[in-house]
Amino acid sequence: MLNNVPDPKPASLGYPLAEIASAVAVPGVVLGYYFGVDFIAIWLSLCVVAAVALGARGKTQMNPVDWGVLLVTTYEIPSLLFSQYRANSTFFAWTMAVSALLYYFIRLTLRTPRQVVIVSGALAAFGAFLAWSAVSQFGANLERFQSAGFIEMVPFRSVLIHVPAPFVLGEWLTLLILLLPFAGVVIVYFWSTHRVLAVLSFAVPVALTAAMILSCSRAVFWSVVVFLVSLCSLALIYKLTRIRTALIATVSAIACVAILIVSAELIYPGVLDAYAKRDVSQVRSMAGRVSIWKRSRALFEAHPLWGVGSANAALFLTSTSTDDDSGFASRTFSLPVQVLAEKGAVGASCYLALLVLLTMQFHRRMRSSVVESWRKLAAACFASGIAAAVFRDLTYSSLLEHAPTTLLLVTLIAMLSSDAWWIICESGQ
Repeated sequence: MLNNVPDPKPASLGYPLAEIASAVAVPGVVLGYYFGVDFIAIWLSLCVVAAVALGARGKTQMNPVDWGVLLVTTYEIPSLLFSQYRANSTFFAWTMAVSALLYYFIRLTLRTPRQVVIVSGALAAFGAFLAWSAVSQFGANLERFQSAGFIEMVPFRSVLIHVPAPFVLGEWLTLLILLLPFAGVVIVYFWSTHRVLAVLSFAVPVALTAAMILSCSRAVFWSVVVFLVSLCSLALIYKLTRIRTALIATVSAIACVAILIVSAELIYPGVLDAYAKRDVSQVRSMAGRVSIWKRSRALFEAHPLWGVGSANAALFLTSTSTDDDSGFASRTFSLPVQVLAEKGAVGASCYLALLVLLTMQFHRRMRSSVVESWRKLAAACFASGIAAAVFRDLTYSSLLEHAPTTLLLVTLIAMLSSDAWWIICESGQ
């Protein structure tokens, strides 16, 4: 698939213990927050201090994305003074501080592709566990509902997959989207070293896609399509593959998704109808979103500069409800709307600046003629994962709702900014 793909050396089991520990620390932080380990932030802080004290291998200079992350994190400090309810904003500011620590920890310690692959492999394994759990729960719960006489699954799709508190299904599905690019990076790496392992690694993204298909959510389904199309498009735009190969890869990927949908329909009749038909609850859901977006605009107009404060949108939307058809406003149901309502023009500008800086740096590095093609394709996986998650959050604000989703998003940003994919080591690693 790739042009001029090098033949990197296989990973060695004799890798220095310190480098393995630094790579394992990243998924450890994400998993710790997911399973509710309270002391994980202190552990991360100690890891960062140790990394700085011991010194990262080679020279690490601040790049534009580093400054963008620092800008966003710094913004959260004065924003607390303008927050309409500081208890929620303080918790979010703490999450952003931990996310910034994780970002700079990755930038300081992950210096080689094998370290990044260790991180990606651990997170991909976590994704496989979540996917297996979702599929098994879906089958068992659907059988229980159908045995009780309920035939249509769409009205009950939110309870067919149980998720741990405090997540709801939509937020939990965002985790699966964010874990998908890590599985893709593992495939890219092994494709250049061990083809058999690369083929076996395809089981993880297939399992993740199957779990997301069973969610019966159109937005989640199209996020998967966005990820696949973005990855193939980036490979073509930056000349990592030929036009014919890119078209074949795109058609094959979409065909695999179609096969998964048909297979799901054969095993669980009704899945296809959930995507083909418009259920009454789905129509009301869209009408409720439009109503909430209008109220969020009024919220932004009342607090244009600093917003109502981080994590305060749902609180103020609920207290200002005047439309009986809008339902319970548990969120803004749109990430751009959430950022504008909660952070105002000042905060939205900071977040937009980070996105622009990341895009510019990614484009500049992808155009470099001295970076190996397989590393560019791995970076394209991370970029496609961000694009898919942001696409999902255009109609469902979940990326900034919980620490695990925020940390995974920051990890993807840090991977794109990491020197591991862009610096060609003379040792051939």
